[in-house]
Amino acid sequence: MKPRYNRFQGNGGTLDQMRNLLNNMMIRGKTFLGRLHSEENGQALVEYALILALVAVVVIAGITLLGHAVNNTLNNVANTVNG
Repeated sequence: MKPRYNRFQGNGGTLDQMRNLLNNMMIRGKTFLGRLHSEENGQALVEYALILALVAVVVIAGITLLGHAVNNTLNNVANTVNG
């Protein structure tokens, strides 16, 4: 029976397979971290879009509420000027 450590010697044996496995894991890890970084950029973009949408809703609501008052004021001014 051969000792177990002989399995990890080179010459195309298990040691080379282990190195290939570790290299693949490193490559996949780097790829995953790269995607995670780009997803964080995408997440920030989504957050800014949501803030912009909220600001737009507030502005539209403000214009709608104040628009009638401004319109009434301008009509009163126009009626006063026209006499």
